[in-house]
This record gives sequence, C-alpha cells and structure tokens, in this order.
Amino acid sequence: MNRVFNFIACHYKRILFAIGVAIASLALGLVWAGAFPLPQEEDYKPFYPVLCAVIIGLLGGLLTVWGLIGRRLKANTCFYTVAAAVLAFACMAIPYMDFGIYPFGEKTVLLIDMYHQYTGFFIDLKHRIFEGGSLLYAGEYGMGSNYILLFSYYLSSPLSLIAILFPENHMTEAMLLLELLKCALSACFFSIFMRGVFKRNDWTCVAFSLMYALSAFSLAYCWNIMWTDCVALLPLIALGLHKLINEGKYALYCIGLGLALISSFYLGFMLCLGLVLYFLIVTLEQKQSLKSFLKKAGRFALGSLVGGGLAMCLILPTYFAMKGTTSSGGELPEIWSNQMTLIEMLSRHYFAIPSAIYVFELPNLYCGLLSLVLLPIFVLNKGISTRQKLANCGVLGVLAFSVLMNKPFLLWHGLHYPNGLPYRFAFIYVFVLLLIGIKSLRAIKTASQGSIFASAACGAAGLIICEQAELIEDTFRVLCLSLLFIAIYAVSLLVIKSGKRRFAGAALALLVFAALIESGSYASIVLKMTGEKEAFASYDGYYRGYDTRETAVDKVLELDPNREYRAEFASRRTTNDAGIFGLRGMESYASSYPAATLEAMKKLGYYINGVNASDIRTFNTASDSILGLKYIISTQDKPYLEQLNELYKVEGAQETLWIYENPYALPYAYLADARLKGWESSGEAVFTNIADFFYRAAGVEELFTYVSLEDIVAEEMNAEEIVPGRFDFSPQAEEASFTINGRAEKSGILLGYNSDPAVKGLQASVKGLDIGDCIEDDRVINLGLCEAGDELSLKGRTTGASNAYIRLAILDTEKLAQGVQILREQAIKTEVFKPSKIKGTVTAKQGQILFTSVPYDKGWHIKIDGKRVKPLVLGGAWIGLEVTEGKHTIEMSFVPEGLIFGIVLSILSLLALVFIIRRKRVEK
Repeated sequence: MNRVFNFIACHYKRILFAIGVAIASLALGLVWAGAFPLPQEEDYKPFYPVLCAVIIGLLGGLLTVWGLIGRRLKANTCFYTVAAAVLAFACMAIPYMDFGIYPFGEKTVLLIDMYHQYTGFFIDLKHRIFEGGSLLYAGEYGMGSNYILLFSYYLSSPLSLIAILFPENHMTEAMLLLELLKCALSACFFSIFMRGVFKRNDWTCVAFSLMYALSAFSLAYCWNIMWTDCVALLPLIALGLHKLINEGKYALYCIGLGLALISSFYLGFMLCLGLVLYFLIVTLEQKQSLKSFLKKAGRFALGSLVGGGLAMCLILPTYFAMKGTTSSGGELPEIWSNQMTLIEMLSRHYFAIPSAIYVFELPNLYCGLLSLVLLPIFVLNKGISTRQKLANCGVLGVLAFSVLMNKPFLLWHGLHYPNGLPYRFAFIYVFVLLLIGIKSLRAIKTASQGSIFASAACGAAGLIICEQAELIEDTFRVLCLSLLFIAIYAVSLLVIKSGKRRFAGAALALLVFAALIESGSYASIVLKMTGEKEAFASYDGYYRGYDTRETAVDKVLELDPNREYRAEFASRRTTNDAGIFGLRGMESYASSYPAATLEAMKKLGYYINGVNASDIRTFNTASDSILGLKYIISTQDKPYLEQLNELYKVEGAQETLWIYENPYALPYAYLADARLKGWESSGEAVFTNIADFFYRAAGVEELFTYVSLEDIVAEEMNAEEIVPGRFDFSPQAEEASFTINGRAEKSGILLGYNSDPAVKGLQASVKGLDIGDCIEDDRVINLGLCEAGDELSLKGRTTGASNAYIRLAILDTEKLAQGVQILREQAIKTEVFKPSKIKGTVTAKQGQILFTSVPYDKGWHIKIDGKRVKPLVLGGAWIGLEVTEGKHTIEMSFVPEGLIFGIVLSILSLLALVFIIRRKRVEK
C-alpha cells in the first residue's frame, strides 16, 4: 500500500493529466457520436454514442498512461501489435452492433455478393466436406462447371475452415466473424511489419496499422472476403521480402506469397506486381554495388518462384479454367486516355469520402489525412536522401499513373475491365503511401518548419479545391473536421520536430490519438454509407423458409436419388439456391461461370447478364426439356404451372411450396440423328434454335407457330414492322407507349421474346386479360396456355429509339411430346452417375451420335469401350460423342486441366523451400 501512495505522490501530476485527458476524450466521443450519428431504429438506442464515448475515453487514457509506463515495456513486447488488432476489430464491430447486426438485432452483414454468393457457397462447401461431395466438379451450378475455379474464386482462404464449423443456419454470423477477423489481421500484420522493418514498437505502430486496416479500400470491400486475405498478408510478405534480400531468409516471404496466391489468385496477381515495385523501393533507396543488387534480385526471383510454386496446385487449374470465362482475354486500347482528373483523384484521399463499389466510380485511396500531410514533408525533407525520395515517390507515381490512365489500369487487371469494384490494386497504393508516411515521421526532426507549414497548407488547399469542385459530400462537417485534423497533425509535427522532450511526448501522443480517432470514426461513416447504398439483408429474410426448402429438396432427391435430372427453385432467394440446397441446377451467379455455357443458354432463350449469371425465372418448356429440367419447386403464383404435373405439397411455418414435374424432361444423355452435328444456334432467333434442335435430333418439324403481329397502335412515336418480328420504334417523347395486336392460329403454350432492353414493361394479354411476367431481359417468357382463335396483344413502352426483335410463338405440345418420346427411347442406361464420373451403355444405330447436356470442358476425359475419344462440341457448349452402330460403354471422368501438374509443382516447390532453409542453417 505504501508503494501505491509513494507512486501517486511522485506521479500525481501525470495521473491528474491522464484523468483529464480521459475525461476530455469521453466528451469528444459524445460530441463525435452526435456529429455523425449512425442510423437508428424507431426506438432510438443510445448504445452507439455511449460505447463510442467510452472507447475513445479509454483510448485517450491509455495513450496518456503510455507516458507513464511506455518506457518500461520491453522492446520485443507484442502489446502494441495486440492493441492494433483489438482496436481494428472494435472499430468495425461497434458500428455493426449499432446497426443491429445479428445477434444485436435482426440485420446481417450480407450485402451484394456476400448475400448472393459467399454465404451460399460456404454452406455448399460445408456440405461437400462433411457429406462427401465432389471437390472437382460442381454439377449443381449453371448446368455444371469446374469446382476448383469456383473454390479458388470464393472459398480458398485458410480462414474458410472457421466458417464451415458454423451451423449452416448461422452462416451469416460466420461472415461477420470473417470480416472482423480479417480486419484485425490486417492491423496485426502491419504492426509486425513496422516492428520488423522500422524497429518501431509504440503507439505509432497502432496508428499506422489502423490507417491501413481501416483504409477506404479495406472498408469498401470488407464484404468481399475473398480479397481481404491479400490485403492482410501484404505487410507480412513485405517484411519477408526484407528478410529475403537482406538476410537470405526465404521462409516468411515464400510461405506468405504462396498463401496469398492460394487465398485470392486475382488480387494475388496484383500483389505480385506490387512486390516487384516494392523490391525496387528496398533496393534502389540504398547505395550498393551492381553485384550486390544482382545478388538481391536473384534471391527475389528465386523466392518468388518458390512462393508462387507453392500455390501451383490451385493456381494452375484455375488458370486453365479461367480461360473459358468472360474474365479472360482482352487487349490494350490503342489510344491513351485518362480515367479521371487529377482533382478527382486528389479528392479520394480526404476524410469522409463515400466508398466506391460500382464500376464507373472513383478509386478508394483514403488512408488517413496524416499520410497526406506527411507526403510533402517527405519530399521536402533535406535529411532524406534523393535516392530514397526517387525510389519511394517514383513507385507511388507509377501507381498513381496506373490509377489515372487506361492502359496501365488494364494491365493491373489482367487486361480485363472490372465488372464492378473499381481500381482493385488500390490497396498497394495505400500501402506505399503509408510506407512513405512512416519514413517521413521517422525523419521529422530533419524537416524544416517551412515544409510542415507548406504541407498543411497544401492539404487544406487541396481540400478546398475538391469542395469547390463538389467532389466532397456533407461539406460543412467534413471540411471543418478535416481542417481540424490537418491542424492537429501540423502542430504535433512542429512540436515533435522542435525536440523539446517536455512537449514532444505529449505532441506525439496527440498525433497518434488524432490518427486513431480519425480512422475509427471513418470506419463508422463508411459502413453507414455502404449500408445506405446497399441495404443489409435481414436475418429472417435470408433464412425464411429454410427448413421448408430443405424438406422439398429431400422429396426431390427421393424421386431422383442420383440427381440424373435437373431441378430448380422457381421461387428463390438467390440465383444459386439449387446448388446451395444440393440440387443439380441450371442457374448460377458466379465469376467462374464458363462463357460458352452462358452464350449457349442465351441462344436457347434463357436470361444471362452477359458476364457471370444465368437464371430461368420462367418455365421455358422446350429448352428445359432439352437440358433435362424435370423438377420445379415453386409457390402457386406462376401462370405456367398448369403445364406441369403436381407431385407434392410441402407446408412449413413460414411458406408453402409445391413440387412439380416437367412431363417433357429428357435424360442427361441420349442418342440423336447425326444431323445434330450441324446444329449451330445463333443470335436472337431463339425459337429457330430450339426448333432446329428437335428437327435435327428427332426429325420433328414446325415445333413453333409464330403469331402474326401486325396491328400496331402507337402514342407519341412512329412504329412499324420492318420484317416479321422486327419492329422499328422512333419515339417523339422521353417515354412513349404502343400496343400490338394479333390472333392465335393454334392451341398450345404461348411464349414471348423481346430482344431490346429499351422496350420496357412489355405485357402480353389473352382475351384482354394480362398474363405472365413482362417480356423483357432478352429471354423467353412462358405466358401460359392459349386456344386457337384467342385475341392476343402486347402493350409496352420505349425509352429511346429501338430496333427490337419481338416474337409471340405457340409451342405445339403434341409435336414436342413426339420428339421427346423418340429421344427418350434412345437414352443412355446409367450404371454410375456422380458429379465427376459417369458411366452407362447405349445401343446405337447407324448415323447416330450421343448428345449430352453436360457442358464441354477440357477436364472431361471420355472413353468409349475403354478407348479414349475426343468429344464433339454441339450447339457451342454441349458434349457430344460420335458412336458406331452397336452397343457401347460410355465412361466420362472429370479431372480439372492442370491439376495434376500443379500438385507436382507445389510438392517440388515445397521440397525446394525445405532444402533452401536447411542449407541456410547448415551454412550458419
């Protein structure tokens, strides 16, 4: 007790100062919470302001106590590393808690791709691992595709193992945990980087670590968890690069690089380019001989080869599979052009800017105003060598040029223009900008007072210019707070530069405190902005009717235990529902979708987004039959359900589902006439493509009868039919309407098609009654049954000049049944049917081929009677086989192209790494 009193007596001034700072921080927290309140429910919760104030108050107190005990902490303590991770975790968790994210409310962190893709894919991965599903082929998604590619796109992070341990009805919480955990790891690894490279182990490590982990890039894409591993690992790999070229230690660099490439091959590619630039910084800022430089370059090249080789087991099969997607290919544009103005780019460095998610938005470059203030000081500091300035600022300039100009921008993205989430290499820019800031702060005592004043003035001037250009939202608060932070940083740097020990410690604490407050508050602002732009999904909404759907799927699997036929949800939550629940589906929304399959489905009348998604939304009778769609799970609100056979009714607490059977569904493989080899589907003529299949495969003619649409009534536009089915609309107003009338000549299933997105809300009616969904999205729409003589009409509007292909066609169900019967009688007799292995027998006649609704992929290895054969590609996408007359055994097995060779390369790389490490130890 006496020691306590003695300590208080000796340090009472500092203790009182610490208490004062804590109280002031608490007040600042309350002011901040009032200035930037997060969206609240109707019954206002004071949870966020109080918690925010307490956290800021404790942080202020800790920073002050640092002055008391900071010097007593050992140099190798992990206190600051842990503090960085904990604070980063808290800065994201606190706003989420106030948003009412489950379990603190009824919302989830699911938005955009996390809702439609990640969560479902993690549930599916859990099923595959614990229930023995295929890890090579995904027959459940988009007709079937290479699962290795889907896995490497979305699921290959080692942290995925955490998610699959969660129950599937709590996978949303797993997504939340992964977001928070990866943010914490980003801060943790950046702190380790600073400690290892700059020998910093104090609160400045925490500040810069939070600036990195809570940068605009990290927060804008925190939901895109396949990328955040590379962001987190970059500082660790950079530290490994220092150890590699300076000490000859390969382990950290090689393992970190391999892990990053496995976790996200796409950002891993950008990270590799960034590491080349970082290598140039590390080597060129030091004076050294050519021999020394070449020695370091050799180490870097060898380490990169070994590190990349460790990931080849996944990268190589991914590379081959990627070549078949819409993300592959591309060319550099011939003309140089700028992506944005310099002022627009400058505005992305300031506080409280809205995060960018969509393709034509500006880059996410913000990582704290302190980094912006320290950059000019670094350039003007005479104590920093010219060599060091050129190396660091030169690389930053290359990255800035890549942001501004189109050609280097495309090179960073592998010559493929992003479909969304712009400037995906911006995390490397953020890293280099913070790197310069750290070096500038370390050398602040050699900087002139004029350079600090000039830097602050430049920062303020840039802010005002951006505000005048209307590039910053919520200008009054943002302007005031930004100028306040810039002033705090400038004053703190001036005091630190003065070297007066009495005030330098307090100034450094103030600078760190302001940086922490800025980063933490920015996190809450950006998450608020993201939540307003893309609403967080509700917990109940995502899991609503989950048990009922599982029961319905179990019923379907009882009917078709081997999943030889396809099944789909007509009423769904996501496009991937069939795959998530274990059905062999047709729909998919994934960047791993093969481009050829997408295009072939479009030509059969299905909707595709042109990039990575397809869905059925309606029963496309003839096409669904070709591709083996037999079971449909739906609510009773679809006009085409009367064309199907009702099998089961599944009642649940939240919804009721019905299971229907398509009476025309064909099996996955059947013999057809050899004329099918000439089947070439094309363009908008979807009904011709379908009819041509049945004519060539089964000899059925005149499957469709087109409705003659001639009587056109238009308002405020000129409208005429140029050729049958091709309409020219020339509106005289921003939006003009039209009506086209016709009459059904036959009875059958009425189908509609509209090729032009400028034609909106195209609604069909029979006998004056509106039926079915709107005919749009460049797809075939099932409008139900019609009778010969029924009066038909189409009503729509146009939003611009249009040259639309619009068709109403009547499907002759008798002829469809005739063709289906012919092909069913020649179906394969299945012996084995698994996702990656199929075996069966067929007895062919002369002049026949085998058609399968399995999409073509080079990974399929096919044998007929034990002999390897090369398959045909029918209709641009489907596997076909030439067979001779007689009985044959067909075997199909799938091994992703490049998988075996990739595994061999990874094993060899691992052995090489072990050899290098052991040799290094022996040399010591």
